[in-house]
Amino acid sequence: MGLRIRHEELATRAFIEHLRRHPLPELMDDECAAALANVEAQFGDRRSHGAGMEVRLGDERRYVDYILKFDVQDIPLMNSEWIEIDYEQFVNGGPIGACRFAKVNRDKSGDYRVFLDGTMPRYAGLERARQLRPALAKLTKAMAPEASIRLVGVMDVRGANVGLRLVLDYPDLDAIVKNLPALGWTGNTAAFHEAFTPWAEAGFTFGLALDVSPEGIGEKIGLETYWKGNAPDYVETVIDRLLDAGLCLPSKAKAIRRWIRLLPEVNPFLHTRFTYFKLNYMDGRITEAKAYLETSSLVHHFDFPAFDRPLRLDLVLSDEKGKSMPVGDTPALLDECAAERVNHLRLYGGEDWPELPRLLSACREKNYRAEIVLRKSADEDWLRRMIEAGAKTFLVEFGDDAAEKTLATLRSLGAGRGTENGAFVTARWRMHEENVETLPDLVKRLNELGVNELYITGMVPENGAAQKPPTMKQMKAAAKFIWDWRFGEEEQGGLVTEIDTCFSAMQLMMCSGGPDQSTTLAFFDRGCEGGRSFMALHADGSFSPCVHLPGEPANSFADYWEHSESLQTHRKKTGQRSACAACPYTRRCSPCPAAPEPVEKCTIKA
Repeated sequence: MGLRIRHEELATRAFIEHLRRHPLPELMDDECAAALANVEAQFGDRRSHGAGMEVRLGDERRYVDYILKFDVQDIPLMNSEWIEIDYEQFVNGGPIGACRFAKVNRDKSGDYRVFLDGTMPRYAGLERARQLRPALAKLTKAMAPEASIRLVGVMDVRGANVGLRLVLDYPDLDAIVKNLPALGWTGNTAAFHEAFTPWAEAGFTFGLALDVSPEGIGEKIGLETYWKGNAPDYVETVIDRLLDAGLCLPSKAKAIRRWIRLLPEVNPFLHTRFTYFKLNYMDGRITEAKAYLETSSLVHHFDFPAFDRPLRLDLVLSDEKGKSMPVGDTPALLDECAAERVNHLRLYGGEDWPELPRLLSACREKNYRAEIVLRKSADEDWLRRMIEAGAKTFLVEFGDDAAEKTLATLRSLGAGRGTENGAFVTARWRMHEENVETLPDLVKRLNELGVNELYITGMVPENGAAQKPPTMKQMKAAAKFIWDWRFGEEEQGGLVTEIDTCFSAMQLMMCSGGPDQSTTLAFFDRGCEGGRSFMALHADGSFSPCVHLPGEPANSFADYWEHSESLQTHRKKTGQRSACAACPYTRRCSPCPAAPEPVEKCTIKA
């Protein structure tokens, strides 16, 4: 099943602790690294969406300014802000002041009056807003129609008690150059254009950073420079260009290359990236380059072989061959899960494993998420005992009347949506050519049964090799129904629909228009996650990427995750089959390696 990572706010100390686990001595000397304890002392308990660092790429000194992202409430056009703590503020201890930068949503008034009279007084203060209003009114009136305000910043701790920072978005460099004189900038626009043309030709887009005072905008300006994609390969190109331009020290480039290649951590989920860089311009030349690095609880790209530890461990308690996991093995396994920060166990074969209630109780004591997979009918008494023992989730393989009866029984026991018990219920259903037309009725029936989530897959290793995958036309119709459902019943608290990551063809249909006219791949993951975000421990003690692939011995699941040669090979081969070489989606698509369908049946290729 797919990769499910929910974005969550974390205490600020979680981001600082991550940085301590992955030190960057090329960017921060010992004094700077130690001084982060002062940030932690003041902000450690405050919940943040992410944390970052501002790095001066050409400066021999090794220090950073630290950045935190918080929510903003009750200010027109604003939802979040970044507070930037200058190194000078946190290095000596004591109360810490910070610059504040907030994202500005588009002002639909047409003349920026909401920004001028609503946002500014609330965010920048009444007196500053009053003093700056004439200059800001003149600037907003002079802005090109295609420009917009993206960011506003107040920097009192730097002595800018009256002025503020604005970042304006433009579609391209030419639009900036054309608009600069009207904005009141008195510099040489021809020299400015010449300095930044090489960056524009490389496909970068720009945000224009201006310092605004009551007298207008200053001569020093900067371009916050972006490019398409957060993947490390893109960032490597950016770093090379900065090195070639003499704007980045090799030592700092080395640290950034290491940072963007860190494996994402789990529990809590943390992913690193190079967000953007800024080029400051003064006196006819680019004077400085700054990089902005981030750690957040979002997946920014899939260009990494695996997470640093599995998000989930699939545990086969008993199998079809009659093998059962020894009860005495489970305490040590749970201890290892705690040590390796793995708190989600998916339990297979529990119907035939008598000690399952004891295992569920142990998971509840350790606050682990225990998920029971039900592949056959389960009676009411057995289900009740599992719920009482601590089962958090039931995953029902849906496909016959027995599965529907099990779902109805779970509902009667208080599991599912909006019930007192709170146990989560998922139905997993395989879509194929013969049953795809039943999807609307299925969704409505599961919704009535109080099921929390329907997980749609197109790949099932056992049972169904003769069933053909749905056609492109069928999947487009199914995708339309799912979108209609998501913006209808699902938004009102109804059944949630998810697409298995290894069902790449259907994931593609969930993007804008399908493979012939897709404009976004935001809903297109990277295919099979076995051995990447989860792994399996079989009843005989062997390990494998998932329960459907054969196992091999290892000293521990951490040993298998890090050192198994076959697992490393599996990760490299995933999504790189020779038959897929000509497909434009091969980097994101990876069919289930255990499924019987050959890749030649791929619907995308059809």
